[in-house]
Amino acid sequence: MLGSRFRGESGVGGMRAYRWLGNHAFTGLLVLLTRCPITDGQTGMRAFSREAAGSAEIIHDYNYAQVLTIDLVRKGFRLLEVPIRYRLREHGASFISWRYPAKVLPAIWRELRAP
Repeated sequence: MLGSRFRGESGVGGMRAYRWLGNHAFTGLLVLLTRCPITDGQTGMRAFSREAAGSAEIIHDYNYAQVLTIDLVRKGFRLLEVPIRYRLREHGASFISWRYPAKVLPAIWRELRAP
């Protein structure tokens, strides 16, 4: 189960444009690769069945969201999205930077090439 910031009524008001654009670009790539109609492929809000959690393999140490989604869909697990509320970060800093695509795209490529 994926929590989507883009479903439901709460919306993503205040999300910075580059984050919104990046999220949609990577989510679009995941939709293309998995053929699953998801709206928030970058969400950290996830819940798994015991079977899915036991079957999951993360072959990259950077960002698990994309590779985990691809891994589980390739193994036949279904995805379900539910709406979650989005609030702007009030404390701390994100690890996401302009280098994010350079680290995530190779991880996705490795996942697709995995047996």
